[in-house]
Order: sequence, then C-alpha cells, then structure tokens
Amino acid sequence: MIKYVTDYTSQDTIQQIIDDYTNSIIEFLPEGKNNQAHKIKYHRNNVTLRGYGTRFRMNDRSNLPNLLVRSEGEQPILNIKICGILFDGNRENQTDENASIKNMTGIKNNNVECHNVRGLFIADCTMQSARSGGLVLTNGCQNAMIISCKVRDAFYDGFAFAGHDTSNIRVENFVVSGCMRAGVSLDTGVNSVWFKGGQISRCGHAGIFVRWCKYAWFVDIGVDSISKDWIGQDMSHAYGVYLHKWPLNEIREHHVKQNTWPDNISFSRMSIQNVRGVGIFKGCKEGHVSRSEKTVVFKDISVRRTEGPIEIYDEGVLAQENIQ
Repeated sequence: MIKYVTDYTSQDTIQQIIDDYTNSIIEFLPEGKNNQAHKIKYHRNNVTLRGYGTRFRMNDRSNLPNLLVRSEGEQPILNIKICGILFDGNRENQTDENASIKNMTGIKNNNVECHNVRGLFIADCTMQSARSGGLVLTNGCQNAMIISCKVRDAFYDGFAFAGHDTSNIRVENFVVSGCMRAGVSLDTGVNSVWFKGGQISRCGHAGIFVRWCKYAWFVDIGVDSISKDWIGQDMSHAYGVYLHKWPLNEIREHHVKQNTWPDNISFSRMSIQNVRGVGIFKGCKEGHVSRSEKTVVFKDISVRRTEGPIEIYDEGVLAQENIQ
C-alpha cells in the first residue's frame, strides 16, 4: 500500500499517518517543507518514508530530534526505509545542549536517531544543523545500509554508531562536513562496521574517532581540514584518525570490565591532509604506559600537511604498509 502525503501544514497529520500505517510506503508529494514543533516518532514495522527533496525543519526552541525510530517495547522494529528527505535541526535556534564541548549536558537532539532497528535502509538523505549528531544508530541496530547520504554542520558527531548489540552497518558514498566533534564516531562496543567511498572535512576534533569497537573497515576515504579552529573551542589537538580506549575515570564510573581498545580495525586507500594536529593517533597518554593487544591495520595511507603525522603510545599490534 502506498499512502501519499500532500498536506505539509500539520505535523500532527504526518505523525497520524505514520501511526496508522504498517507494511506501507508513505510518499511525500509534491516536494514540500514541514516545520516541526515535536519529533516525528516512527515505531511500526515494514514502513518506508520516501520523499523527493522534502524538508523537515525543527521549529525554534524545540530541542528534539527530527526523527526518532524506536519501538515502544523490547521487540525490535523491522525493515525500515528512509529515502530522499532533508532533516534540518535548526541548531542555531535551539536552546538546550548549549554547554561547551567540555561540559556536554546530554546527546539527544539528533537529526535521525534509531534504536533497536533490524533491517534499516537509508538513502539519498541529508542530515543538517543538528543540535547533537547527524545520524545516530544505537541500542541494537543491526543490518543497516546507508547509501549516498550527507551530514553537515552538526553540533556533535556526523555519523555516530554505538552499543554492544549494534552491528553489521554499511555506509557507502557519504559526505560529512562542518561537524564540531568527529565526522565518524564508533564507540561503546559497536561491531562490524564498513565505511566505503566518502569524504570528511571541516570537523573540529577528529575525522574518524574509534573507541571500544570490534571489526571496522574504512576504505577509499578522504579526510581533509580537521581543526579546532572550526569550532572555536579550547581543545588540545585535532586528529585525522583517532583510536583510543575509554579513559580510566569512565571505566571506573561505569564499572566496565571489558577491554575498551579498538580491535581489528582496518584503514586502506585513504588520504589524510590539512590537519591542525596529528594525522593518525593511536594510544593513551595516561602516563604513556597503556598497552593494547588489539590489531589495527593501515595500508596505502597518504598523510600530508599535518602538524604531527603519526603518534603511537601503546605496544599493540600495529601493521603499517605504505604510509606516506
């Protein structure tokens, strides 16, 4: 069944349609713009949201995500597709999460936020101007394909994937620009993630940030112009690629018993340039004595015009081949 949406004047109308239809394609016709006072919540199985340049823009002081995909119980949501929509967080006119980078109050005002979704397909979407992250997958999202998507001007990370049961995510033909923290962030036990064919530029802290992740592959990616100058924050360094474990204070606070080092991470055919800091960083500066037995592979990597090309602070397994 296909349900066509032509009335963009009421967010309540759009939310009611999403609530009423399962096993359906919801098309937004013609191209339109919807200003949002509240998040759109998506909790049905087998639903496609398909637009043709449709824009959802948060109203001033809404302080909410554009789209929240989360089940109402413990069961996962199945087979969700989101295509051809621009999600605009209107970050300059939100009032929550206004704290500095060093004192974040919480991460909740993402453009698109998905929890416990099995079988997620996102294509030809743009996430922009989020008060938090652009696209966030967490809490058991599995088997996701993200194709030809852009994230720009997020207050936090561009693509952020996290959670022990979050796995099997593939991102292809992507663009990230202007994010205040990392272009790509993998953390908190996420595993089996592929990024292929993309460009990351003008981010504040890191092009690619990997911490507590198992099995990730980055292929054919350019990282350019990473600098704290983009965000105006007092941060000690910027990094093209940053690999790290959880800090000791966070491990103790959250009673983490697992090894939080990145494990089996591969970078190949990448260009890293114009970094106002370190091109590639792996390790922990807490006394420079932390040790990792985890594996990280770099192959065919170009590092140019960085203040510090490579810094390694642990004795883990590090394979380097053709790093220039």
